[in-house]
Order: sequence, then structure tokens, then C-alpha cells
Amino acid sequence: MSDTKVKEAAVSDEINVLKQDIARLTAAVADLVKLEASQARSKVEDVVVDLYNESREVLGQAGARAKGLSEELNHTIERNPTTSVLTALGIGLIVGLLSRSRN
Repeated sequence: MSDTKVKEAAVSDEINVLKQDIARLTAAVADLVKLEASQARSKVEDVVVDLYNESREVLGQAGARAKGLSEELNHTIERNPTTSVLTALGIGLIVGLLSRSRN
């Protein structure tokens, strides 16, 4: 075999090795990207779950406060029915006057 043929075969072998290295690097980068995406998705899911649980807790507290205020209002009305009726009448009159058309 001539010296040129040997050199061509060596270069061809080098090119094949480089192609294999590039293929392995491409696969490694793809795996790394998949891993990072999976970890990012997991972090986002954790944040969403935390926010969901926190919002449920806040809504539960708001509901309890609203129920307490409603019960307190009912007790006030039962203790002072005349004052409550007159107050409701006054509020209704004011709202009616304010919502009247100004033609």
C-alpha cells in the first residue's frame, strides 16, 4: 500500500472517530437538557402546589371571618330590631336617591 493510501485511511478513521464523539456529545447534551427541563418542571409544580395550598388556607380563613361577621350581625339585629330596621330604611333611601336618574 502506498504512503498516500495509508494517510487517507488514517484520516478517514480520524473522521469516523470524530463523528462518533460528536454523536455521543449530542446525546449527552440532549440528556442534560431533558434533566434540566424535568427539574424545572418539578420546581414549578412544587410552587404551584404551595400557592394552591396557601390560597385554600387564606380562603378558609376569609370564610370563617365572613361567617363570624354574619353571626355577629344577626345577633345585633336580634338585640336591636328597631334600630336595625331604621338603619336599613335609611341606607335604602340614600341608595335610591343616589341611583335616581337626573333627567
